[in-house]
Amino acid sequence: MIRMWLLVISVTLLGAIGSGHAEDIGVFKDTGGCFCLLYDTSPGLMTVTVLHVNSQGATGSRFAAPMSSCMHLVTWLSDTAVFSGTVGNSQDGVSIDYDQCITGNFQILTINYFVQGYTEECCWYGIEPDPGASSGQVEVVDCEDQVVFVLGMDDLINSSANCACLMPPFCYPVAIESSTWGKIKALFQR
Repeated sequence: MIRMWLLVISVTLLGAIGSGHAEDIGVFKDTGGCFCLLYDTSPGLMTVTVLHVNSQGATGSRFAAPMSSCMHLVTWLSDTAVFSGTVGNSQDGVSIDYDQCITGNFQILTINYFVQGYTEECCWYGIEPDPGASSGQVEVVDCEDQVVFVLGMDDLINSSANCACLMPPFCYPVAIESSTWGKIKALFQR
């Protein structure tokens, strides 16, 4: 059984690294998108960075990042827009005009929450389609003014030391955190 899990994990990792990383909108702890655990262990501010990842050329995006049902006693405070053409908010749906065609990885929004340390252990939180989008997808406007659909990346909110997440392929090689087999299995028990 352990060999099968190791094979599944190895194939998943190698596939992600070897095939290149898809264009996504994702939530991260840092502006580089390389630290994948958000923390809710005691009262205070939790800042979430929203990145457009591996943009092939985009002039805007439309998505939502509402609080997950496993985020207990958490209060949304505000969004901080990176671009002046931002309409709406992360909780109800937001549209962001980038003002130009941009490629690569770049920050598009910051979300601020007040947390109190009651989020469930290993709580998944992430990008969803804007509820007002008729497509039902996370949308990006490419440099030819065409709407394309991208994935919304999730992150884990760690309320204990029992959570583990995999960093996106564009972060390799970097130092990795030590982990346990239980943390790795938790990644696939979503």
